[in-house]
Amino acid sequence: MRKRAGALVGYAERIVRTDLRYVLSGGFFLSLTQVSSAIIGLILTTAFANLLPVETYGTYRYILAMYTMFAIAAMPGLDTAVIQSVSRGYDRAYLDGVRTRMRWALLGTAAAIAYGGYLVAQQSTVMGYLFIMLGIALPLMESGSMYTTYLNAKREYRTWAIMDIIGQVCSAAVLILTMYLTKNIFVLMIGYFLPYITIRWGATWWVVRHHNMEGEHDPDFFAYGRSLTLFQVATRAISSLDQIVLYHFLGPAQVAMFSLATAIPTRLQGLFRITGTLAFPKFATQHRQDILRGLPVRMALFGAGIVLLCLLYILVAPYLFKILFPKYLPSLFFSQVAIFYTLSAVTYPFGAFLNAHKRLRENYMLSIAAFIVKATCLLVFVPRLGIWGAVIGLLATSATTIVIASWYLYSMRNDASVSVPGDAVE
Repeated sequence: MRKRAGALVGYAERIVRTDLRYVLSGGFFLSLTQVSSAIIGLILTTAFANLLPVETYGTYRYILAMYTMFAIAAMPGLDTAVIQSVSRGYDRAYLDGVRTRMRWALLGTAAAIAYGGYLVAQQSTVMGYLFIMLGIALPLMESGSMYTTYLNAKREYRTWAIMDIIGQVCSAAVLILTMYLTKNIFVLMIGYFLPYITIRWGATWWVVRHHNMEGEHDPDFFAYGRSLTLFQVATRAISSLDQIVLYHFLGPAQVAMFSLATAIPTRLQGLFRITGTLAFPKFATQHRQDILRGLPVRMALFGAGIVLLCLLYILVAPYLFKILFPKYLPSLFFSQVAIFYTLSAVTYPFGAFLNAHKRLRENYMLSIAAFIVKATCLLVFVPRLGIWGAVIGLLATSATTIVIASWYLYSMRNDASVSVPGDAVE
C-alpha cells in the first residue's frame, strides 16, 4: 500500500511539476495555521458584526488600516530578507532583523504620536489618543512578529503552527471578551494590541533560547531588506488605502460595510498565501530554469481551483450573511463581486520566485503598477460610487497584478531557455 501511494504521489509530481512530499509535510502545518486563522477571523468578524455599533467597527478598521501605513517605517522588507539569509545559513540575520526593525519602527512611532498630538490639539481627543497608543504599540508589535520568518526559513512548520494558533486563540478570546464588556473604542484597541505584543515577544524569547544564532552576518542582508521595503510601501498602501479613503470621504459606517463585504474573501486569500510561503525556501536553493519550467502549469491549476472556489462562494454567501451578518445584508452583493479579487493569489508562487532570486525590478514594477491602478480607482470612483468604487479598485488591482506577472513570467521563460545553466540565485 505504501509503495502504491508513493508511486501515485510520484506520478502526480510529474504532472504538476511540484515536490508534493514537501508540500504535504510542511503544507499540513501551514494549512492548519491558515485554516485556524480563517476560522478565528470569521468568528471575530461575526463578533464585530453583532456586538459592536457599525460606526465603532468602522473606526476600529480605520485605525488598523492607518497602523499598516505607519508600520511601513518598520521596514517590512526585512521579513523576506531574513528568510532569504537564514535559508542560506546566516542564522544571525534573525537577530539583526529584530534589532533593525525595532530602531526603524521608532520613526513610525514618532509620526503616529505627532499626528495624534495634532488631532488632540484640534479637539479630536479620542482619535488623537488612539494614534498615540498606536505609536507606542508599533515597535513592539512589528519587531516581535519576526519569529515567524525564522521558523519559516528553518522549515519548522510544526512549531510555527503551534505558536501561531495559540497566539490567534488567545488574542481573539481577549478581543471578544473586551467587545462583550464594553463598546469603548479606546479599550477595544488595548484589547487588540496588548495580547499580540505579549504573545509575540514570548514566542521571540522561545525562538532565541532554543536556536543557535551565532555565526557570520550576511553582508547583503540590510541592503536587500531596504530594497524590498521600497516596494512594500506600495504593497502596504494597496492593502489599506481603500478603508482610509472610504473613511475620509464617506465615514466609518461605510468602512464597516466594506470591511464586512471583503471579510471572507480576504480570509480566503490568506489561505492561498501558503503557496508562496511554502515555495520560498525551496525556490531560494533551486536554479532559475528549473523553477520557471514548471511554474506556468502550477499557476494554471491553481487559478482553476480559485475560480471554482469563487463560484462556490457566490452560491453560499447569501446563507452566510443571513446567519452571521444580519445587520450587514446590504454588503452581500459587494462581497459576491469582490470575491474575484482573490484571483490575484495565482501570482503568489511567482512572487515567491521573485523574492527568492532577488528580482527587485520586477517586484517594483508589480507593486507600483498595482498601487497606481488602485489609488486612481479609489480617488476617481469612491466619491462618485461609494463602496462600489472601492470594489472596482480591488478588481482592477487584481487584474493588473495577474497581467503583469504573466507577462514577466513569459519573458523570463524565454530568457531562461537561452541562458546558460548555473545562475542559481541572482
